[in-house]
Amino acid sequence: MLTEIEDLDQYISKNKRWFNNILDTILNYAKKLENSEKWYSITLNSIGDAVIATDKSGKIKFMNPVAEKLTEWEEEDARGLPLERIFKIINEKTLKPVENPVIKVLKEGKIVGLANHTLLISKTGNRIPIADSGAPIRDINNTIMGVVLVFRDITKEKETEKKLRQYQKQFELILSKLKDPIFVISEEHKILYMNDNAIETFKKDYIGKKCYKIFHRRNKPCDKCLFEHMDDDKIQPRIEKIIKIPLFDEFRHFDVHISKIENFRGKPCIVESFRDITEIKRTEKKLKSYAERLERSNKELEQFAYVASHDLQEPLRSIGSFAQLLSRRYKDKLDADANDFIKFIVDGSNRMKMLINDLLTYSRIESRGKPFEMVSGEEIIKIVMSNLREKIDDNNVKITHDYLPNIFGDKSQLIRLFQNLIENAIKFRGEKPARIHISAEKEENYWKFAIKDNGIGIEKKHFDRIFIIFKRLHTKEEYPGSGLGLALCKKIIKRHNGRIWVDSELNKGSTFYFTIPIIK
Repeated sequence: MLTEIEDLDQYISKNKRWFNNILDTILNYAKKLENSEKWYSITLNSIGDAVIATDKSGKIKFMNPVAEKLTEWEEEDARGLPLERIFKIINEKTLKPVENPVIKVLKEGKIVGLANHTLLISKTGNRIPIADSGAPIRDINNTIMGVVLVFRDITKEKETEKKLRQYQKQFELILSKLKDPIFVISEEHKILYMNDNAIETFKKDYIGKKCYKIFHRRNKPCDKCLFEHMDDDKIQPRIEKIIKIPLFDEFRHFDVHISKIENFRGKPCIVESFRDITEIKRTEKKLKSYAERLERSNKELEQFAYVASHDLQEPLRSIGSFAQLLSRRYKDKLDADANDFIKFIVDGSNRMKMLINDLLTYSRIESRGKPFEMVSGEEIIKIVMSNLREKIDDNNVKITHDYLPNIFGDKSQLIRLFQNLIENAIKFRGEKPARIHISAEKEENYWKFAIKDNGIGIEKKHFDRIFIIFKRLHTKEEYPGSGLGLALCKKIIKRHNGRIWVDSELNKGSTFYFTIPIIK
């Protein structure tokens, strides 16, 4: 025995360096293993989720502080106990026990998650909603050594979800009260919600169906689907759709208002509000047809007025000429009645000539108008004052004006416009000396002109009537004229894309306003 020991001592003595190397290696591995275990322990204790580790029999080997807090078990007390004693879980709705996740992981050998609506029962009986998953722990040979559970308290998430669901119910309640059909559509093109009016109008509940199949009878999303431009600021907030719906068994026009929202889970959705405008479209179509017919009629009338006026000139000239010839040759040879008759013929032919000339001018405003150009307002008023100089002087009329801007239009028609309005102001003057003032001011994209007088004025009930062709408020004996002057003004203004109106008070004067667009 002594000899064997001596031999061993001699062996160790001879191989002392080799044994020292083996020992150093073993100590290094032990130190690394200890550091590794400490690192993993610190990591598991630091993460925000609860962690429980078990051996392959389901007995607890480790619990981090979060797991201790949720289960209300200390790791020291729980170590070695079966998981189901510490980690008690039930279904939130049925309150029945949920399958032990360790058994499920060992059986399936893969990561598993708990079903929704799971409650953890703590040591003191508190019920905590949780979400968790379990995974197998394997050694280097891929053999399952145990199970690790990771879970977390989702109480705040559940409360938030509850509030969001309440908001969703309130939102749906509001939508249900709206008279227009409302649809909420997901980014997967599914109809998530229809209000009562939508179901009534479309005679069916299409929730869960694809919007492109219902609205557009397609088997795939539309080429210009709104969801492709959800982040585009140029998304159209309003479009028109033509849809065939069972309620009317026909295609109907809808004015669709579109809004981008997020549902209570933060997913993008589109809200579409449908306004049935079928009857409006039909009315628009009828109005368009009437407008086209009216335009044709107006053109035919203008052509007729032009031809008639032109053709009447020659016989009218003959009548006037022969009537004047009769007057000169037989003035003293006929009795007083005959002289009056001849005078009536001459006056009538002159008045008819004036009517025909005015009617000819009226018919030519659209068809024979000159191209628009930039015209000086100051030049227009000078020409008008020159044309009316005799009437102005004879009637002691005082005309003043502010600076008049340049305007874009038909120069000859604009001269006619100002001249007609100023001539009217002179004609319908009162007992006081006539005073006329012309002004202009800028309003948005228009020049607003005003021609103000101190004449006899107009009753309010006649404000629209005076612009109608051949409508007169006075007899021709009181105030001569054709009754076309203001109708001509209105047509000239219409050609210049403006409007004309009057503001007046009987015996206190009138102000005629008209607008002409500003062209830069």
